[in-house]
Amino acid sequence: ILKKYIPQVKLKYESNQNFNKKKWLFPNSNAHISRQTYYNRLKKEARKVDITADKISPHVLRHAFASHMLKNGADLKVLQQLLGHEDISTVEIYTHLNLEDTKKALKKHPLAKIDV
Repeated sequence: ILKKYIPQVKLKYESNQNFNKKKWLFPNSNAHISRQTYYNRLKKEARKVDITADKISPHVLRHAFASHMLKNGADLKVLQQLLGHEDISTVEIYTHLNLEDTKKALKKHPLAKIDV
């Protein structure tokens, strides 16, 4: 989807002389879309696919992204950069969540019920 989208963005906005030449993935006419615009678009798209709009937000997506990255072996330093956090301790919260998921999964394992 991005391979199709990015060339369209380049054609539309790089020809505009008033356009800020920074590389925005989701530009508007001058720079990038605002967080409010993104929030509203996300809610609108959620409703289109029968996702309850109050169950999704940019924060929920960000949290899910971080959790899935860690569960699939991403390095904390890489995740810190991707999320734009200055302090690694801000990202470490996801390791605690991941640890809890691991504990729950281990308790469900058939061997967890065997008394040794």
